[in-house]
Amino acid sequence: MKILIENYSNYLSTEPQYLAQCINQTTSKAELWNTNQLSAFDAIDLASPDIVLCHHSCKVLTDVIKYLKDSDIELILNISGIKQNSLSIVEKIINKNNIKCKLLITNDHKEINPLKSENFKILNLLPSADIFIPKQQVPDWNIEAGLISLSNGLDKKQIDQYTEKYSTIHRIMIANTNETLTNLFDYSINIINGCSVYNKYKNIILHLSTKLAFSQLLFDIYLRANNVILETDDRNLTSQILNSLFENEDKNISTTEKIKNQIKKKHTCINRSQKILKTLDCNNDAEILEKIINDTHIYNSL
Repeated sequence: MKILIENYSNYLSTEPQYLAQCINQTTSKAELWNTNQLSAFDAIDLASPDIVLCHHSCKVLTDVIKYLKDSDIELILNISGIKQNSLSIVEKIINKNNIKCKLLITNDHKEINPLKSENFKILNLLPSADIFIPKQQVPDWNIEAGLISLSNGLDKKQIDQYTEKYSTIHRIMIANTNETLTNLFDYSINIINGCSVYNKYKNIILHLSTKLAFSQLLFDIYLRANNVILETDDRNLTSQILNSLFENEDKNISTTEKIKNQIKKKHTCINRSQKILKTLDCNNDAEILEKIINDTHIYNSL
């Protein structure tokens, strides 16, 4: 199998990159496609894929639809963040153009964005920890807490409450590439360089809306941090989702360690890639990834 993947990575997700990296460790092959560098027609022509995977928000989705119309090339569409009425419209377009849609995938937890499709299988592919993100050199600050939030996620009063609670604290802003650091924060991170700082603090406080809290950030942070404190706008829903993802097993270790251990077993980018391969009936390739999952040495560099 050969799959062309639109690189829809953003400051909260590296999913296209880690799917490609994992698939390329099997007998199947994946190519990443940057829509800013290559048109849909050129990208598909050059790759000659069996499957095209792209996001529903892809700026050249119309061209992808045109190319795949009446084609044998199959489509996988990431519908994360879509509304139900918009999904219905997308489905009609796919059917009208006689496109072979292999499946739809969503990164949204069903408690946050429940979706139904009348025509296609929806694969719930939750975000995961990207174990391939390389470490960067960061000083050992010996700081008690790192408070992580969006630029508009905290006001001065809330930040002051955390500052009073911890003797030393860094205020860290999760930033898009076009965002400017505000004076409420000490520095900014994105999904990639953030992975080098999470273990530099005794405590990481992740302060986000429930919807954003269950992005890739959650998995990357729990995998790498010493201790995680999760603060959201809906504690009941947050607790419900956490309980659906992580088992309350060994009571002799901290919650952070429990979640860290379970992420290694069930919630890394290799697990998610394996899930896609199994859904596509690429079972031999899924077995190759199973061997990698069971190799504990892959976590040594985190």
